[in-house]
Amino acid sequence: MKRIIVSLILLILTEESFACAWSWGNGGVLKKQPTCLLNVDHGPSQFSVNLPKTFNKKNILTFELKIKSKKMPSAIELRLVDKAKPNKVSSHQMSFYKDEEFNSLLLNEWNKVSLSRYHFNNGSDFFKDIEKLYFFTDFNKDFGKVEIEVRSVQVKEKKKNKGFVSLTFDDGYESVYRAAQIMKKYNLAGTAYIILNSVGKKGYLTKKQLCELKSWGWSLSYHHETPFTEIKKINQEVTPQQKIMKTYCGGADYNHLAYPLGKQNKKVRAFVAKYFKTARLASGGLETLPPGEPSLMRSINVLPKVSPDELVKAAKGAVEYSDYAIFMFHNFVETPKTDLDYSWKNFEDFIKKIAPLKSRVKTVPQVSEQF
Repeated sequence: MKRIIVSLILLILTEESFACAWSWGNGGVLKKQPTCLLNVDHGPSQFSVNLPKTFNKKNILTFELKIKSKKMPSAIELRLVDKAKPNKVSSHQMSFYKDEEFNSLLLNEWNKVSLSRYHFNNGSDFFKDIEKLYFFTDFNKDFGKVEIEVRSVQVKEKKKNKGFVSLTFDDGYESVYRAAQIMKKYNLAGTAYIILNSVGKKGYLTKKQLCELKSWGWSLSYHHETPFTEIKKINQEVTPQQKIMKTYCGGADYNHLAYPLGKQNKKVRAFVAKYFKTARLASGGLETLPPGEPSLMRSINVLPKVSPDELVKAAKGAVEYSDYAIFMFHNFVETPKTDLDYSWKNFEDFIKKIAPLKSRVKTVPQVSEQF
């Protein structure tokens, strides 16, 4: 089957002159007010938005997007184009999973999108003269009619001169204790998203170890063994555990969450926004500061094949561009066998290389205080 992609070419953005223009394509109908709305048949289509303010490394680009369709496209691509050199393109692609509960965007709902210049080819600066936002679509016949709607496009000044890095560890595996000892040598602390029902079991951290981590400056935050999307009565399941965590090891960060398996939906989002200060997804890449949605913070899933240098590059990019890199680790072993494993050699190399950034390496609750 043909790959289904929605491409958006982003240029200069402000809400004051939010004007749309139909460009070309199959069966498109464009409505300009109060939002930009495109009705699309199958095949490629395009429309543009004229905007008069420069989007640079000092800014955050935000807009709201709705895709009305029977199913989610495989990806949304955004591109920055130099007016004087239209062949010069800097792109950012947001990929989506077939299981929609893994995605940061909900189908047929308004979604907030927040991006920095680093999201576009790691901050490529080869273009200067930017004036338009182009939306490209390419749907096959299986999608039928599709509506793409955009509103509230803005460019906002970043409030911080430098960004932050958080190292997070899901599930509370026993190996995290050794990882914490390695980090302690460099005065670094992490965020452990713990499952209360697993504490003290074989292969998992004990309460004594968790309390020791907390004494080293770590955050003990909330996680669960079951995706919230599979729990019928979330409030009855989660809030009693949050109450326990309030006094856990002298007081844990019970209102900071890592979504179990990264899964969520509209109902879960409403619950989380009410009972948690932040909630971290299991994918998405760098987050902006402030996040577009504190209850949907993106992260970098550290898989076995990701090299330490790739992680260091993302960490340095977040700091330079005043963004937020949240790294998601699970278990550590000598030789990784599953996607949850990361090698001790690579982890130690990564920690050693980011040690010079230690003033910017904070726990998730510490960074949340900044926004």
